[in-house]
Amino acid sequence: YGIEAFAAGSIGVMVPFIMDDVLGRMDLQEILIGLYAIPQFLFIPLWVRIARRVGKKKLWMWGMAAVIPGYGGIIWANQGGPALVLVLVTILACGIGIAAIVVPSIKADIIDYDELQTGERKEGAYTAAWNFIRKFGGGLALGVSGLLLQLAGYDGAAEVQTETVRNTILLIAGGLPAAGYAIGMLLFSRFSLNEAEHADVLAQLRERRGES
Repeated sequence: YGIEAFAAGSIGVMVPFIMDDVLGRMDLQEILIGLYAIPQFLFIPLWVRIARRVGKKKLWMWGMAAVIPGYGGIIWANQGGPALVLVLVTILACGIGIAAIVVPSIKADIIDYDELQTGERKEGAYTAAWNFIRKFGGGLALGVSGLLLQLAGYDGAAEVQTETVRNTILLIAGGLPAAGYAIGMLLFSRFSLNEAEHADVLAQLRERRGES
């Protein structure tokens, strides 16, 4: 989740730089934002249905598997042009939309499991930790992006940025998030709380509470 927050922060910061300094097509920025936002809402019913069929972990793994080339392909935006970026952003919207549905549900399952282990409900603590991770990831993305641009020699007054700056922009927006998601997939592959185990957790909690 922290990796996802970092990735979202990175591309969120870099979109204006990509469209202006790399592609020179600021006129497409609104279209880009639409392609990023609309599929996340449009496919919510589809992701819910698929999650019920294949499981939340598998669906999120699929989403991360789609997001890695989605981010990674941005590195070649110079060669592919605006069309490539628009396609990649649509792919990212689908993968990130999956996470938006699955992550809160998995968090709820973990809270139930924690209650079974400790006898306490800790929604507040988990929500606070989740929000801290989200803000930390986004803040880290801002800090790293600014630092790398400065080191690359970004000049806000220049009409044309150097090739080093343009490549750095693409690295921040695409390369770093793709690498982060690859690590995230590896870590999350070890997550083992599935739907059957969660159903058993709920049954034990109901029994403990004396519910039928």
